[in-house]
Amino acid sequence: MAAIWSDPDFIAMRATAQRMFMFLLSQPDLSHAGLLPMRVNRWAKKAEDLTARTVRSELDYLAERDYVVVDEDTEEVLIRTMVRNDGVYKQPKVMIRMREDARQIESPMLRAAFRQELDRLPLHELSDRPGGPNADQPSTRSQVQAVVDTLRADFADVAGYPSAGVSDTPHVRAGAFHLPPTTVPQPPSTGHREKPLADESAEIDNRFDEFWDVYGKKVKRADAEKKWAKAIRKASPDRIIAAAGAYVAYERANNQGGRFIADPSTWLHGERWLDERTDLPMPQTRVQEHLALVQQLAAEEIDEQPTLPQIGRSYR
Repeated sequence: MAAIWSDPDFIAMRATAQRMFMFLLSQPDLSHAGLLPMRVNRWAKKAEDLTARTVRSELDYLAERDYVVVDEDTEEVLIRTMVRNDGVYKQPKVMIRMREDARQIESPMLRAAFRQELDRLPLHELSDRPGGPNADQPSTRSQVQAVVDTLRADFADVAGYPSAGVSDTPHVRAGAFHLPPTTVPQPPSTGHREKPLADESAEIDNRFDEFWDVYGKKVKRADAEKKWAKAIRKASPDRIIAAAGAYVAYERANNQGGRFIADPSTWLHGERWLDERTDLPMPQTRVQEHLALVQQLAAEEIDEQPTLPQIGRSYR
């Protein structure tokens, strides 16, 4: 990771942008493909002088210099050079895992940028000698090439990414490499399980309808239902619905009547019920009621759940 401080382009950036880039690289939910859910409000709480506005400003600064690609609509951030500069492409087994991570990219813009990066992988550096103790296994290069070819087919539908003009020479070494797989581990079962469960489909549907009505922005219902089914295994429906109400009320009151409200599927996918608003104006009683319920339900869940295990990681 120390190599990044010898890179002239990185050194030329302002200090706050450098910190933001290193911060992104250290996130536990950074995937092998370089994908992060954009959690602006949560990230803004990681330093006393940070705000959501300054976080977005630093992301824009990094995006202008092709260090990241940001999609506000899908709320995703892509560290473009992760696969290349972190050495993911050198390890066939990790490449297989990376392919699964890459398939999770929703944004057409991020998919196009990722597809462009595939063509910049220096596969010629990899060994073409047969592998295995008896030299009867495919070479590293052939295994990685097979994954790359499959990825190209996966991303064949994307348009070209309008890069700002980056060179073919890697200019950033990511230096963050996460093992095991990149999904956040869930707490082990303690015998207590929140409703609804899979065999309670009627209640699932009813509670989703309640969420749907509270959220108000009625687009991509099928996608939202899929994300809802996953979300209620991480938090109670009551907490999610209350947080959704607080979020929508805040956006409508403070951001041009809710013009920039995220799609419901995006909000659920980003686990936005975890984002707690602390800057709500006092006169908005309905927002305050929702916020109070969110905080109450969050406190109850903390009392019931064991501590999450730490994700193992190594730095190169």
